[in-house]
Parts: sequence; C-alpha cells; structure tokens
Amino acid sequence: MCFRIFLGAVLFVTTVSAQQQRPAVEPVKPPSVTVAVSPGGLMLAVARSEGGAAKRSGRVELWNLGTGELQRTITGFDGPIWSLTFSPDGKSIITLSTEFHEAKIQSSVKDRDEKVRAELKWWNTQNGDFVRKVQVGNEGVASVEASWSPAGNLLALVERYPERQLTQVTERGAFQQRIVRPGFVEIEQMELRLLNTDTGERTVKVEDSSKTSRGYFSQIFGRLQRPVFSSDGKLLAAVAGSEVSLWSVDSGKKVLALKKLLGLPAAIAFSPDDRMIAVASIKGSMPGGESEITVWEVSTGKLLNQIKGRN
Repeated sequence: MCFRIFLGAVLFVTTVSAQQQRPAVEPVKPPSVTVAVSPGGLMLAVARSEGGAAKRSGRVELWNLGTGELQRTITGFDGPIWSLTFSPDGKSIITLSTEFHEAKIQSSVKDRDEKVRAELKWWNTQNGDFVRKVQVGNEGVASVEASWSPAGNLLALVERYPERQLTQVTERGAFQQRIVRPGFVEIEQMELRLLNTDTGERTVKVEDSSKTSRGYFSQIFGRLQRPVFSSDGKLLAAVAGSEVSLWSVDSGKKVLALKKLLGLPAAIAFSPDDRMIAVASIKGSMPGGESEITVWEVSTGKLLNQIKGRN
C-alpha cells in the first residue's frame, strides 16, 4: 500500500511538472500558495504571495485545523514567499522570502534602486509577532528553491543569480550575408547549499553543486532544482542537469548519480523506508510527450522498475 501511494504521489507531481516546462533561462516564479502543518497537526500555515517588485502582498495565514477558523494573519514581507515550515517545537513559523530593499527613498517606482536578498524570518505562532531574521545567499538573487529537513534543522537551498554578458551575435542579412554584431546573452548561475536553519550558515560544502544556465543546451545541462531530503534526513537528492544526484547530508559528498533517464527529470520522491527513490522524467513537450517513472535502489543505484506512459 505504501509503495502504491509512493508511486501515486510521484505520478501526480510528474503531471504538474510536465505542464510547467519552460525555456531554461526564463525567470522562475514563486509559488502563489505554500502550506505547512504544525508538528502536532493542530495548525495549518498558508503562505500567499506574488512575484515581482511591484507586487508585495505576501502574507501567512494561520488556521486552526480543529475548528477551521483563521486565527491570525502575518504580514511584513517585501517580496515573494518561496517556502515555509514550523519549528520542531511548533512555537515558530520560519519563512523563506526574497526581499526588495531600497538603497534610498525614491520619488517614483521606476527610479527604485533595489537590492534583493533572501531572508529566513521567524514568527511567533501564538501572536504572529516577528521574532528575528537571517539573510542567506548573496545580493542580487533572482529566485530560491528550498526543502526543509524532516527535523527542521537544515535547509537545502537552490539559489539563482541572473547575469548579462556581452557577446557576438551572428545574423543573416537581406542577401544572406553573414553579419556579426555585439549583443547580450542571458546567463543564470545556480548553486545548491546546505544551511543551518538557526543561523543561516552553510553546514558542509555540497560536492559538484553549481550549474550555469546559458543558451539552448542549458535546458538539458544547466538545471539545478527540486531538492528533497530522505525521510531520515541522511540523504539529499536534486535534479542536476539531465541526471538526479544524491548527496550525504553529513559530508556533502555525492554518493549516487541516476543516469540514462528517458528525458529530463521533473520530480523526485523517496520511499517511506528510504530504500528506494523514484524519478519522474519527461521527453518532449507536454501534453503529447512521453513520461516515465523509474524506481531505483538507493544503496546500489540499481534500476528496479520502469513505468512508461504518454500525456
């Protein structure tokens, strides 16, 4: 029964992910809704936000799951909320957001000189008061993608930093002559880091955890996304290029790389006992392309099962 639920969850995420495939360098948008349940199962936190510097309506709603009543609303975000979780004791909500900080007051929105940083913020669940914050990553981050460890003490964070580089662009003229002119190429630098959620500091360096998204082939090789912890918190898995990599959380060393997938990996899930890992991959555009779920043995990297289909 657990294995069927395990595969069903991956299949659902595959379908959703297939509908969200985009060109490689297109900016990643924050989720409009993110949810978390308190350790005791009595409270539900719902984060709502929109992307963009002009849309700063981020808020967290705390709901009583026993009565279905809204207990309080937390505001105080100057950018989108990417992820949230409860502290292990349930007394705090920890949010991860990108914040827009103006270097100085401007008379017009168009004149804003803003510095974007990612921040962890702690909020009291009883009264909604702000407790403290810690900055993570570097200035100029465009988007973040996070996964919290089961114990809540670690954060796997994918940071994305956009750049524009001057290059040469080749075009064909009216008479098919070759014309070379200066132009710009959009580049995105990405890094996966393991952070202590209490301090925001890196715990260990994650081996081979940086990617660069540039040009046509970056859709295949320049991908770093969807970090997920095993249920015991000992392993971290993420999409890395056209593969799925697994790292030791204690050492940061890569312990396994799952290759020869049907197409681009789109979703990852560990089995409840952490002995298996399922990878959903997609080939072609959706709908109409091919999809596949492969199940692997974590200890050996052996392929155990394949489920193919079309969408």
